[in-house]
Amino acid sequence: DDDLVYAELVGDLATFEEAPSFESTYLAVPSGLTSDDCNGLEDPNRDFSLYSRCVDHLNAGPDYYMFVPQSLFGAECNKIGVSYSSFRFQSDFCTQEFGSCTESQLADLFQEDQDAADSGATGRYWAKNQGS
Repeated sequence: DDDLVYAELVGDLATFEEAPSFESTYLAVPSGLTSDDCNGLEDPNRDFSLYSRCVDHLNAGPDYYMFVPQSLFGAECNKIGVSYSSFRFQSDFCTQEFGSCTESQLADLFQEDQDAADSGATGRYWAKNQGS
């Protein structure tokens, strides 16, 4: 009879945050399930074991799968999936430093997130960092 409307606030008045969009990304997962699937050869030019890195990535689990922008993939130098012809026929091939044309690979992105985590920051690629 008093013509009043009563309401109860449910929530905390925080700003709505949209769910992340993965429309332009690829999900990168290790290409195996157990250490038996790791076949990284020992390379005397590297100061780490490819086999151990593979095992570490497998054991890390789904939190460490990576969401990688599609723009980082391609056949050109310094893209994931660089072609042999891009690598071989880069300008001044014979005078390039070791590792030229093969930067920004999945292992590099993983290490970038690892370095961020080690410094207390949030990385960009690991699944556990998405939406944070």
